[in-house]
Order: sequence, then structure tokens, then C-alpha cells
Amino acid sequence: MTNANETAKSLDFSGIVDALSRTQDALRLQMDAFGEEIDADFTGLAATMETVRGKIAEIDRYQAVLDEMLTASATSAAQIEDRIGWGTDHSRALREALDEALDTGPQQLSGALETVARRAAIPLGAGFDRLDDIRRRGRLRVAVEPQFVGLSFRKTPGGPLMGLDADYARAFAAFLGVACEFVEHPWSELTQLLHTGRKPGEAPADLVWSALPPDPGYHEIAYSETYTWLPFAMYRRPGDTWLTSPRDLAGKTVGIINDPGAVVVLEKLGLRWSENSARPGGRVRLGNLIAFNDQGRIHDALADGLVDAFMVDRPIFHWAATHPESRWRGRFEVVPGNLSERPYYYTVAVAATRPRPASCPRSTASCASSWRPRNAAASR
Repeated sequence: MTNANETAKSLDFSGIVDALSRTQDALRLQMDAFGEEIDADFTGLAATMETVRGKIAEIDRYQAVLDEMLTASATSAAQIEDRIGWGTDHSRALREALDEALDTGPQQLSGALETVARRAAIPLGAGFDRLDDIRRRGRLRVAVEPQFVGLSFRKTPGGPLMGLDADYARAFAAFLGVACEFVEHPWSELTQLLHTGRKPGEAPADLVWSALPPDPGYHEIAYSETYTWLPFAMYRRPGDTWLTSPRDLAGKTVGIINDPGAVVVLEKLGLRWSENSARPGGRVRLGNLIAFNDQGRIHDALADGLVDAFMVDRPIFHWAATHPESRWRGRFEVVPGNLSERPYYYTVAVAATRPRPASCPRSTASCASSWRPRNAAASR
């Protein structure tokens, strides 16, 4: 027994146990510290990844903006190229007619010119009056943008055009006692249709009745009196309560219709972007301004987040924002107020032909004046 006790004493591991315990405590502290460092690293990594995702989303958005701008530029370039091609063809035909007249004798010149003018749908009569011509043929050709929701649009593909301007145009045709034929075309090119058709050989439109404010930049155009007054408004997505006025748009992307009048309103509000950054009076610098030629894109551009705000004639967004049948209902809302110094307004446009350019505009004004009281609510 004595030997056993002595052996037990000689095999006392308490010192080793104490050392192991201290080592375990030290390792536990080190592991806790290491875990905290890992947690901090993961938190930092998560924040970095979130920043990266935000940057990628921002890049994607800028890419979408750039794509929209490039598409609009390509469309405009193609339209200009087409017009140049038509002009070249007409010039060639005129030159050939003149050459033929020189070969066959001056007496053939008049007939040759009439042939060229007929192919280009150009009236030559000195006493030509468009209103008389409309009544003679029994048909009014009205140029409209077919995707102006609320003004001239279709609820379903293939359905009839409806909306304020479509109703006005039909009422004017009935006022004249003729049929109404809509000539559908992108809004930014409608005034061109008063002088030439959409394709070679097509007759020009008789008038434009499609959300058109008068602008001195349009060439050889005569305007009727105002038929509708309306606010020029700013629309935002629901929940974007930070956006209450144009002052909140610094660094943001704004959409407008490709309308010279809209650009003037924005400039008077002190908004500046890359193209007008040097103009005096700037108070708010936008990130981007997108001027849309394709009116079928404008509502989705705001609803889907391509633009932060859309500044537009209120009727063009009102039906889309509020009507129970609109697929955009509840996806954007108006910011109260009128952005323009005075109410925005629409007129009817005709080609400024001579010697009687005003007969058609006077008739539209007469019709609109008699029809407006029953439809005034449509413009609110």
C-alpha cells in the first residue's frame, strides 16, 4: 500500500491539468477573437458585395439609358436618310423632266412638271385651298400619334383609335360632312406629313390633331386657335416621396417627349443637362435627359425605373395612371402642380399653303369651340 501511495504521488498530473486548462482558456480566447475577426470580415465583405451589386445595377441602368438614347438616335438618322433619299429621287425626276422638255420643246415642260408633282402629291394650282379639296374628295386625312394613351390610342390591338384628340378629329370630320381617315405616325414627325406622305407617292395629311403645342421651329405650319388647355406635370413612382419638385432631380434621369416645348419648360425651371449645361440660369443639374420618340415606351420607362421622373402634358399620363382598364394603373402618380408658367395648350396644324392658308384652321377652331363645353372634363 505504501508503494501504491508513493506511486500515486509520483504520478500527480495536476500541474499538467492546470497547464492544459490554461492552454484551453487561451485557445478559447484566441478562437473567440478569431471568430470576431471573421465575422467582421464577412460583414465587410457583405457590405462590399452590396456596394458592388449597387454599382452593377447603376451600370445596367446607365446602359439601359444609353441603349434608349442610341435607339432614338438611330431611328432619327434612318428617318433623315429616308427623307434625303426621297428628295434625291424627286430632284432626279425633276431634272429628267427638264431634260426631256429641253429635248422635245418648251411646250412639254408644263406637262412634265405636272407629272413630277403628281408623283410627289404636290398641289400646283395657284388657287388651291385644302378645305375645298377635303370637301371635294369627301375624306379628311388626320395625322396622329397612335400611342398617346388618353389622347389617341387603342385599348386592344386592332381596335379603333380612342381618346380626346381622336374624338375631336372625328367630330371635325362630321362637322365638315366628310369621313375621317387617321394617318398614324410617330409624333415627332407628324408635322412633316403636312408636306409629304409617309412614303413616296402618298398624299400629305390634311392636318395634325395630336397633342401639338405651336412652335416657331416647325417649318411652314399654320395653327388653329387653342382647343385644349392643360397642366404640364411631373410624374413619379408611388413611394418616391422624396420627389416633390424639380429641385429634387439633381443627378437623376428625367424623361420627356421629344417636344421642343417641353425642353423650353425644363430650361425655364432651371434644369440643366449635358446639352445645355452652359446656358445661364441653371439651378439643378440632371444626370440624364431622355427625349422619347417612341411614345409606346414612355409609360414603361417610368414604371420600370428607366427614368426617375417623367415631365409631360398631364393628359398623356392621366388615363394610364388612373383608369381601371390601364395596365399602368397605380404604377406612377402625378406630383401636384403645373410646371409651366402658364397652362400648356394644344392646337391643330395645317400646311401654310397660299393664297388661303387660314380656312382650315378657322374651321377647326369653329368646330372645337362648339364642341368643347360637352367635353371639357376630358382635359382635366
